[in-house]
Amino acid sequence: MGLIAIMYSMVFGELVSRYPKEGGVFEYAKEAFGFFPSFLLGWMTLIAANVTIAMLMVGAIKYVGPNLSNLFIAGISILFILAFNFVAFKGLKTGKVMLLTFAGITLVAVLGILIPGLINFNPANFTNWLSHESFAGFGFNVSGLVGGSVIIFGTIFFIAETFFGWETVTFLAEQVKNPKKIMPNALVKGTVLISIFSLLFVIASKSILHWSVLANSSTPLADLASAVYGPAMIPVYSILVYLAIIGSVAGWIVAAPNLLVALAKDKLFIPSFAKKHPKTGTPYKAILFQTIVTSVLVIIGAGSYETLLHLLVPLVLVLYGSVVLSLLYIRKKNKEFDGYKAPGGLVLPIFLLLFTLALVLMWGFQEHNAIETVEVLITFLVLGIPVFLLMNFHHNPHASVTFQNKTVGLSKFLERLFLPKKIRVRLLEKMENHHKVLFLGAGSGILIKESSIPKENIIVIEHSESLANHLKNRFPTIAVIHDEHAVSRLHPDIKKADVVVSVGMLAHIQSLSMHLKQLHNILPENALIRFFDYSKFYKVISNNIPEIDELKKVFRENGFSVRVEEIKGIFWNYLIIEGVKTDLDVVYM
Repeated sequence: MGLIAIMYSMVFGELVSRYPKEGGVFEYAKEAFGFFPSFLLGWMTLIAANVTIAMLMVGAIKYVGPNLSNLFIAGISILFILAFNFVAFKGLKTGKVMLLTFAGITLVAVLGILIPGLINFNPANFTNWLSHESFAGFGFNVSGLVGGSVIIFGTIFFIAETFFGWETVTFLAEQVKNPKKIMPNALVKGTVLISIFSLLFVIASKSILHWSVLANSSTPLADLASAVYGPAMIPVYSILVYLAIIGSVAGWIVAAPNLLVALAKDKLFIPSFAKKHPKTGTPYKAILFQTIVTSVLVIIGAGSYETLLHLLVPLVLVLYGSVVLSLLYIRKKNKEFDGYKAPGGLVLPIFLLLFTLALVLMWGFQEHNAIETVEVLITFLVLGIPVFLLMNFHHNPHASVTFQNKTVGLSKFLERLFLPKKIRVRLLEKMENHHKVLFLGAGSGILIKESSIPKENIIVIEHSESLANHLKNRFPTIAVIHDEHAVSRLHPDIKKADVVVSVGMLAHIQSLSMHLKQLHNILPENALIRFFDYSKFYKVISNNIPEIDELKKVFRENGFSVRVEEIKGIFWNYLIIEGVKTDLDVVYM
């Protein structure tokens, strides 16, 4: 596993040398695959980071007190999370002191066992490994080799977490001088040292205690300390181990907010999360978000370190496999590169991909809760998709059109869900007798279908070509104009209308004031207007629409008296603006 880890560090080293940005794995996937796959990889990394923090917090305190109550475990863990996030808020200079302190504590704990174990090396403890019941039937034949391979892969699966964390280092790339040279050095040489220390530590441990004793110990490091220094050192070593474990949590907490910043800068997460504090220069909103999420995960996972570990390892393996795949694509796209390059050409990344796949498959066949875990992981990923779509549409109207062009069939299938009956009834009130109705966007056409307006009296302006064609086929007698500039002007062919209905266009109109002036020119006095859109997705994300008072003001200034109502839904709110064209300063009722 040490050799595999060194190979992985070389892959991360080349990628961070090519793209020394704070987004790390997100940036690599963006260069290789584009925005949506990179968002999913960034989202996956975000989940992995928070699960790791929660898992290590719970695991650390369980090591000190295996029988402590879940409430106590959660309480102590959250206190440390608050403290570490405060250090992250204070900045990298403060964080550096904390990280170096924890690194020192870890080295003391490791060397305190490693040195005595190697000095007093006991070869008698390295015998009869195959007598363990796990190796029953093991032999140098096909079935024996397969069985032995499964045991080895199973072991590697559970010790792999020892080496995880290269992505965390890459998040700090922009805060390091000369990152193209320094970061690959830190990643590769650091992993080599960790691999050597880990191997020597295992040898030293087995030299002190027989493997059969270690196998049955729930606190092996405390038992090793007792064997070397006497029982009085057990509490001291338990505290050292606890501090060593949460020291790695500190590293994650200091680095992980930078991923949120990278996503926010690319408008793939709430943009304000990229905002830096004026005094500390740290992303304080991203840090606050991280504090809340990890605290919730600690509360959920307080009773089960194993549950969090089983969730994390396959997630991170898929993540690392995606990173290796990113390198292959990036090398193909950008062949000229003068920075650090992982050796071995195609052999190294392809070997790592196959190895990672083998581990994932082994986990899938051996873990009896694998299907449930996969379902949880898929749920986490699926929850990220609406965030991507909302953020993308919020800042990029062209993305909205592209999405609509590709999902016309889905829009028709879900039209009753997105436009509930009570909303449809409100939008269609008192329109049946009007002569000519202009729809600025009509969605998949459910309002047109349910209205009693003569279809030949309907004109639709649609900025999505696929939706325009869909409406023409669904309602052959209506007039449909495809206008890719619909968000910036009223189509010049529209000279007159009696009613205007806008469905989902309000959030994308570039100048609402100009649009209203143009509508004012084609409508008669007292003509009815209705605008419909969505607001406050998931009760948090706005849809680029002004506040209600501002909306009323803009409509009033451009010759319309309106009433604005926000109707609450389960996942988002519905915004309805209804009124009439009038130059009189009156209230619409």
